[in-house]
Amino acid sequence: MKRFIPWAILLISIVISFQYVKAQTWAPKGATWTFGVGYAMSPDQSYNVWTSTGDSLVAGHICQIIRGRYNVASDLVNPLITYEDSNKIFMYDTFNHQFTVLYDFNKNAGESWTYKFDTCDLIVTVDSTGMDTINGYPLKVLYFSSQYWEYN
Repeated sequence: MKRFIPWAILLISIVISFQYVKAQTWAPKGATWTFGVGYAMSPDQSYNVWTSTGDSLVAGHICQIIRGRYNVASDLVNPLITYEDSNKIFMYDTFNHQFTVLYDFNKNAGESWTYKFDTCDLIVTVDSTGMDTINGYPLKVLYFSSQYWEYN
């Protein structure tokens, strides 16, 4: 009976400590996204698969490296170098050598942000928001539209 008490205390301590673990971080190693891709002027449709393969230190930020595999022509950067701060996801723009906001989960319907990439601005406007639960975590979902502006 005496041997049971230390194991019980250890088990209870582990269970209690899991209650204080923070929510899932942005793009933990092994996270995978699969989504359909179609183009307005082409009948081609395919599925892209993106996987978080690790992390690296870039411009003073601990970043997640996300590699894509896709079957149709894509203008997406591969790999994506991203990090999260204050519910915003930033992506490294290798053309301008700076980070830009990729997603801003602080935004609500009607609000927008500017995504800068290469020589272009993409104004992203949140049409509506929702909630989804993945692996037991309630997560905010953004439904958005965008306008494309090119500059030189």
